[in-house]
Amino acid sequence: MIVSISVLIIFPAGCLRDSLRVLLRAGNHVTQVTQAGDLRDGSRLLAELTPTLVLLDVDVTDKTLESAIQQLKSCRPRSLCIVLTRTSDQERQAYTADGILQAGASAEAFFATIESSLQSFNPIIP
Repeated sequence: MIVSISVLIIFPAGCLRDSLRVLLRAGNHVTQVTQAGDLRDGSRLLAELTPTLVLLDVDVTDKTLESAIQQLKSCRPRSLCIVLTRTSDQERQAYTADGILQAGASAEAFFATIESSLQSFNPIIP
């Protein structure tokens, strides 16, 4: 069964967020990409939408990374959360995320991380 994927990108506005949107739209089965510039707006959109996947940049939160992930997961526990990190300390803090992607990773690594996370996704079928 093919699952359509909706994505919420929580990244500051700019080239990286735009590139992620383009990459995601080029990927298989992505039907919707919504964007937020910070954790507050992302949480608001998450309450309104039911994305399959949330991409979170560590720079958009004033909370600890662990509490930011927990906030997102408490709002939509079934949405997968992949975090873009820049340091090994951030990777350790992101242990509750469904996937971790290091800044500067290749497009292949980006899609491999998403695919790996989606393998655990089990949609509720009405």
